[in-house]
Amino acid sequence: MQKSKLPYISPVMFVFEELYSTHNFIEQQDASEYLLRLFQHLDVSVIKKIFEFNIRRTMTCKLCEKTSLAIESHNILPLPLNKTLGNLTNLFDKFYQIEHFTEENAYRCQHCQKIQAGKIQLSFETLPTVLIILLKRFRADGKNKLNYSIQYNEILDLKKYCSIPQDISSYQLYGIICHVGTSSNVGHYIAYYKDQLNDTWFKANDHQITKYDIKDILNKRRNNEYMLFYVSSLNKLNISKKKHIAGKGKKQLIFFYS
Repeated sequence: MQKSKLPYISPVMFVFEELYSTHNFIEQQDASEYLLRLFQHLDVSVIKKIFEFNIRRTMTCKLCEKTSLAIESHNILPLPLNKTLGNLTNLFDKFYQIEHFTEENAYRCQHCQKIQAGKIQLSFETLPTVLIILLKRFRADGKNKLNYSIQYNEILDLKKYCSIPQDISSYQLYGIICHVGTSSNVGHYIAYYKDQLNDTWFKANDHQITKYDIKDILNKRRNNEYMLFYVSSLNKLNISKKKHIAGKGKKQLIFFYS
């Protein structure tokens, strides 16, 4: 979309008129919830093509030792924060780590039909073109925030977390959303994004858009990163045909162009 010379629409008008016409904009809202709500108004085929990925859940029964598989589709990857896990690689290692079930939290095996202890492991079945990572800083009630610092790099390789070989496994950082505040209902959001045309980073703080040196973020331990946006190194963002974003029968407000 950045390379297109075709007309654009105002995202502000789209948000106000189409998505949140009855919403209370005075209250602080959660950025990830807003994004998911936006996805609900977009063309499903576009979302699947760019953001969707599959997680494989492999469960092994301790009694019969047989394995059960479950595949789950997601658009956003939530990663729980931990005070002792200070970087993104450790969070992914924890995500991929085998978890053992005891008799206290046993599950019913699909093969022997017994409620048994066992083990479970998560892995990527497929990878998206754009990977959105949600760092879970807020507890379920949204009132308490985990101010744990996290380090991450411009390059992210997910090869070792995949259940099967993937055409794409290396990603580049293109966007960051930070939350400054004490809870999901209180605070301020600041975004950082990379211009694909000239590899320049910008800081978006309300209406103020300024150039920014990404090293100022990457070289410091910070505790307000909330969402990270990584784009596949193959960068398959171009879509051969323009696709409308409004659902079937709705007013077409946004288009993707190759």
